[in-house]
Amino acid sequence: MISHGIFLTETATFLLAYRLIVWVLAFSGFILSCVAAGSCRFVQRVELKIFDDDAEASIEYFGLFQSLVGGACANLNGASFESSSSASEKAAKAFGVLAALLGGVAVFAQLSMCCIKTNEKSWYAIGFVLAICTVFQSFTFIIFNSPRCKEDFLVDPDISGKCNLDEGGAASISAMLFYIFASVGVFLVPAPSGEPLFNCSGLALTHSQEPLRTVTEVINSDGSKTVFITTTAAPNVPYIEKIEEKASPSPIAQVEHDEENPSGEIQETEETKPSGKE
Repeated sequence: MISHGIFLTETATFLLAYRLIVWVLAFSGFILSCVAAGSCRFVQRVELKIFDDDAEASIEYFGLFQSLVGGACANLNGASFESSSSASEKAAKAFGVLAALLGGVAVFAQLSMCCIKTNEKSWYAIGFVLAICTVFQSFTFIIFNSPRCKEDFLVDPDISGKCNLDEGGAASISAMLFYIFASVGVFLVPAPSGEPLFNCSGLALTHSQEPLRTVTEVINSDGSKTVFITTTAAPNVPYIEKIEEKASPSPIAQVEHDEENPSGEIQETEETKPSGKE
């Protein structure tokens, strides 16, 4: 019995550790998703003069919402390379924001399970949300389909330009990996069961709502027997025991209620005389 209890304790500890790892993966994906959305170096655009080998390359950095201008991040409208937002840029922005928002929801939902009793449906729903985050995060690379990365030979036939992945794009790829690992981890780890790990409501956690009944028998000096039945409601669970009075009670039943008892205990006393005595 002792070894079985130790085994159950170790299993619960391992499951808790696995869920913590899943949460860390989801949290890392959320942070990287926010970094990718706010980065001003998601894409590196390089312009080269085709017929001039001595000319220096012109490099520009921009992200979903900002560009790198003069060594600092600035709004895209203030960048040297201005263009109206295309459908690809708008889609990349929208998916970047949605991936970060849903990632934050998944992280908060996992964290709340430490305080709120949950079920399998809620646990696996987090896995689906993380999988959706992976898809949305991948759609941020639609920005490479924008006119910024397709303007070769349109302005100057002697200039060739191309777009490369930069820091923000690398953060987006990392966020995708963390999201997918966290999603798979949710489906591999069993859903939390039983009472939550922490008590965040300020009330005592109760494992059973059944009242506690204590029976005490006392033998009196005259040979009679007095039975004391004490009923105590479970903590934070209101319990009212209905006592029905019989028309002709054969045993003498006495219900004692102490008005000064704040615990709400109900005591029943039953006095029974031996069958040999009238």
